[in-house]
Amino acid sequence: MLRVLVRNMLSNCAGFTVHSAVAFFLTPFVLHTLGDARYGAWLLVTSLTGYYGLVAFGLRPGVAQYLTRYLIARDFKKLNRIASTAVATLAGCGLLVVVAACVLAAVAPIVFDIKGHLVHEARWCILTIGMSTAFGFSLLPFGAVFTATQRYDLSNAIGISTRLLTALGAVIMLKLGFGLLGLCVVVAAGNLIGSVVRWRVAYRILPELHVSADAVQWRAIYEIATYGAWAWVISSAQRLLANMHLILIGVMLPLAAVTPFGLAVSIVNCFARIFTPIGTVFFPAMTQCDVQRNLTGLREMYLLGSKGMYLLAVVVGIISVFFSADFFRLWIGQQTAYGTPFAPVHVLYNILIVSAIATAGQRIGYQVLLGTRKLRGFATVAILEVVANLVVIATLIRFAGLIGIAVGTAITAVVFQGMVQPWLVCRLLDVRLAEYLRKVLARPVVVAAAVFGLLLMLRQPFPNTYSWHGLILCGGIVGSIGCAMAVTFGLTSDERERFISRPLRAVADRYFLHAALKRPDGGHSPPDDPSS
Repeated sequence: MLRVLVRNMLSNCAGFTVHSAVAFFLTPFVLHTLGDARYGAWLLVTSLTGYYGLVAFGLRPGVAQYLTRYLIARDFKKLNRIASTAVATLAGCGLLVVVAACVLAAVAPIVFDIKGHLVHEARWCILTIGMSTAFGFSLLPFGAVFTATQRYDLSNAIGISTRLLTALGAVIMLKLGFGLLGLCVVVAAGNLIGSVVRWRVAYRILPELHVSADAVQWRAIYEIATYGAWAWVISSAQRLLANMHLILIGVMLPLAAVTPFGLAVSIVNCFARIFTPIGTVFFPAMTQCDVQRNLTGLREMYLLGSKGMYLLAVVVGIISVFFSADFFRLWIGQQTAYGTPFAPVHVLYNILIVSAIATAGQRIGYQVLLGTRKLRGFATVAILEVVANLVVIATLIRFAGLIGIAVGTAITAVVFQGMVQPWLVCRLLDVRLAEYLRKVLARPVVVAAAVFGLLLMLRQPFPNTYSWHGLILCGGIVGSIGCAMAVTFGLTSDERERFISRPLRAVADRYFLHAALKRPDGGHSPPDDPSS
């Protein structure tokens, strides 16, 4: 199991790296090509269309859950029943997306501060993405096959290819002057291509899969929906938390205010994507432990995985805050980074990163709840977090503008993600609070203090970074030292032996064995010459 987890983590990290690199190079180009107003409209459109996924009513996680369970049990009859019913049901949900896209295209320019020629472009963008999403809905169950079979490596290979293809198409469209509409068409086409490829590959990695109209049983919807309803509530809450800030800004502030906050959020989301794919690979393993009633395995994965998440989050998060001002200045330019009348982008990022760190530490806990199908309590917590966040930011935005939204988001995330959710998971796994604090939080706090102290000492020799070369050099130095601190102070000696020393020795032994077998003598040294 460890080998599969490591493989999936590495492939997810590769997918994250490519996605982040594309966003890093593409965002400034798109921003300066479209302009602040049109780019703000693009962010607003993508935020609105992000809610199309709610129409699926949690069916996708329900499909992934039961495909995984039936695959573990080798019950392919039930597996195909679930897959076939899901395809038919999600195709019907796609029709609802078409209706929602038409309504949204009609009312969006009225509700938000979209004027002039942007009205026509925004409406067509909403419709274009809506139609592609509707078509892709019927193919969503095939994406769940990659989760059930734990073939994240293939899924990421497809995602990387389509992401690069989409980026190339976006550059060509914008260079040719097709603007916002051209960008939307490319994004929609890239999503469709990825869905179609996953559809075809799913049959290769799971030959027993057979989707047909004869296998559709509407009673199976209840089985999926029983689990999926709570997953839908959680997903809805997470989407609201991710997108409602930009929508609220679009309603209460000028459209130009969307751009600085959206830029800060994009890098925070980039930070979050480091941890989302790492946590996701634990879902099949958590489900397997639950099927086998292995509570000890669940506890071990939760405690150790959560500590690892926090260690990585505090090191990367604190270092990113130290270099954020120079990063945004180099990335999007001095005027966009600091010339906004609303708030400097790096200040917004530095506040929002607190919420991202709190959320990152709970990625493993979320997979525990998904794998064990104990979602009702977490759904309640998610709803309360959305309500609290909305109340807090709606209050603070009147007094502190964008800064108020960032502060409100950080406060609610620390309370609900950093405190309430761990309490919920610990109750489920019968883990005492003292054990959680000792095994999960104690060492990351020590590492955070050490990295923070290191950065304070380096502020004098590295007060400012004026070029990408200097930023990369300083970041590499501090990052290497931070990682060394995380390994030295964050892991116990047994953990270092188990997860670092032993795998490195295994890789080295395999390398030397492979090299020896390639020798003409088969790896055997000639016997000593008695006469020598």
